[in-house]
Amino acid sequence: MITASIWRNSTEKGDYFSTTFERRYQDRDGNWKSTTAYAVDDLLALAKAAELAYVRSLELRAGGDTAVDAASDEGDDAGE
Repeated sequence: MITASIWRNSTEKGDYFSTTFERRYQDRDGNWKSTTAYAVDDLLALAKAAELAYVRSLELRAGGDTAVDAASDEGDDAGE
């Protein structure tokens, strides 16, 4: 699962938004881990997460609501 987290940064000049990306996976023992490294098979899901984060960041910059999170999962356009 690849997620994009959008962060609001408030300054004297106003708010701006930055985005971080993360890939979650389970190790051999079933423990959840995260990484910011992506294999070739992750790149389309990463691109979709970036697209969703871009659109959401524009909405927030234009004065959208305060919920700040966008996500994408391979094969799931709605995200989690």
